[in-house]
Amino acid sequence: MKYALIDMGSNTIRLCVYEVIDSSITKLFQKKVVAGIAGYVENGVLSQNGIQAAIDALKDFNQILDLLDIQEVDVFATASLRNIENQKEALDQITENTGRQIEVLSGKQEAILGYYGLVQEKHPEQGFLVDIGGGSTEITVFSKEGPQSNQSYPIGSLNLYKQNVNGHVFPTKNERDAMYATIGDVFQDAPTRYKGMKNCTLYAVGGSARAILRIANHHFRNEEDNTKIQRKQIKELRKYLEKKGQDRIDLIIKYCPERFHTIIPGLMILETLSKKFGADCIDVCSGGVREGYLLNKKHI
Repeated sequence: MKYALIDMGSNTIRLCVYEVIDSSITKLFQKKVVAGIAGYVENGVLSQNGIQAAIDALKDFNQILDLLDIQEVDVFATASLRNIENQKEALDQITENTGRQIEVLSGKQEAILGYYGLVQEKHPEQGFLVDIGGGSTEITVFSKEGPQSNQSYPIGSLNLYKQNVNGHVFPTKNERDAMYATIGDVFQDAPTRYKGMKNCTLYAVGGSARAILRIANHHFRNEEDNTKIQRKQIKELRKYLEKKGQDRIDLIIKYCPERFHTIIPGLMILETLSKKFGADCIDVCSGGVREGYLLNKKHI
């Protein structure tokens, strides 16, 4: 059976097509549009241009789905539409122009679906799961019994950048200091280890984490299929990119051009959380919320 999911995130809108046999999921095709929806939000309101960007992306995906003759299609949104004041107006316009009903996931739903996607791929016994999106970050603490806590925080790589960086791409030292202050405030009450938890890995899902992994693997000359980054390497990579220079620019353009402006904010969030959790190793997953949605919502 073939299923299609459209994930409307704050930075990218992504179409993924899967083949599902029993409980086995295989990704057949994917296409993404860097819509930057969070960049169209002013004073909590998504502008008409932002709504139109979402409509245009879904219309393009509709054409692809018609060509592929896929009938089973679900569309969900995360912080891109979850945190806006004109949510109903935006949803109504998008549905009227595309014919697609959109499910807006709560922060807790997003966190738990990310966990389902993680365990389907990695089968860990305990640890922390972090999903750094464009407009929010989800944190789940879990043991072999399952999730112990999950929470969504209203800060991601794109809105952190937008709120603090003005007139250029790379943040200045003062802007980085402001971002760190915001990160500290937002994650002040983030969970720490629960009783009995020790030597835990931080698992990371989402586009920011995968982009960081691609750059880290090249920078530290790791194998291409390596999925792990040490916390000290995250710090070293952040400092390297902050120095600017053509070699830094070339590195980002080659491995994550669509995240040119958000890679440093993403690194800052990941570094801060790994330190807070006492996790020396970050293991990046190829799957995440989309796979968790498919497993959970379709009862696979």
